[in-house]
Amino acid sequence: MEFLPEVQNVLKFLHHYSGGALRKSGDVGGLLDIAARQDLADIINELIFLGSALWKVYRALRRSETAGYPAERLEQELYALAARMRSQLQTLLATDKAPAAFVKRCQQIYFDAPGALRNLIDLAHDLQWLHQLQQEMRRRSTDE
Repeated sequence: MEFLPEVQNVLKFLHHYSGGALRKSGDVGGLLDIAARQDLADIINELIFLGSALWKVYRALRRSETAGYPAERLEQELYALAARMRSQLQTLLATDKAPAAFVKRCQQIYFDAPGALRNLIDLAHDLQWLHQLQQEMRRRSTDE
């Protein structure tokens, strides 16, 4: 999938910002590209927010399991956030500018695969980096 130049620049910067820690950069690029072509800022921003939230809950769940704390509430929150994130993904992928091959790939990886939740968490990891970058840019612009 060929990304818009603006999306390529965002991905390059995000790769640098994350210290090369991105796991699903091609999918993040594809989602950003679809959103940019369709002017779907609200949908992509909600997806970024949900991804960040999912990643934080996942990390908290891992820490609670390691420490031996009950994790039922965190598990419920994880599954609820994953469902909301998948809903936003479906909305974005249902647009006119979503390439069929990319839609099929996302369907297989984030919905149908046996490891779909793990793949979604990996995507959430990358979206968390993007959310963190957005927050930092907002703070900088209000400090000026």
